[in-house]
Amino acid sequence: AMSGASVGGAIGAPALVLASAAIGFPAATTWTGILVAALVLPLALLVVRRPAEVAAPQPPTPGSTPAKPAIRTAAFWIITVASALGFAGQVGFLFHQIAYLQDYMGTESAAFAVSLTVGTAFVGRLVAGALTTRVRLHWLSAGAFVTQAAGFGLLLVAETPAGLYAGCALAGFVVGAVTMLPALLIR
Repeated sequence: AMSGASVGGAIGAPALVLASAAIGFPAATTWTGILVAALVLPLALLVVRRPAEVAAPQPPTPGSTPAKPAIRTAAFWIITVASALGFAGQVGFLFHQIAYLQDYMGTESAAFAVSLTVGTAFVGRLVAGALTTRVRLHWLSAGAFVTQAAGFGLLLVAETPAGLYAGCALAGFVVGAVTMLPALLIR
């Protein structure tokens, strides 16, 4: 599902920028909504199941940690705070990415930078998934956050489109990785 979000973002941002330039933002968003509804509604009808078809929730497995004791651990709070800060940085970056970049490279190139960001998020998710069996998860998470900070730092000091694209690629790589790490850390 998260890989679909990467592909959708890679295609959607430039398409919406181009459509907005051609027919205006209100018409572009209206047609985008119609297109999404036309694609999603039939897919939803294929995958939505009746309640009788859905399996009942399974009881907790032996050895699993109930929520109340887990919340009292330092590890839980370290993971929670680190993840919250990492996600806050990502959301802020993704929300302001085009507005920030268009002053340096124009709207179309900024939209391409969004595609690059979500494209590298897809790659980052695959690489992080492969590394979860080879690298201790807390080191993988720390490395992801350091890489994200490096990407943001590069965006702040870059003076060329290539530098800005590199910052977006670094930050995007981590967007893909970090979305799955908190759940893996808590398991």
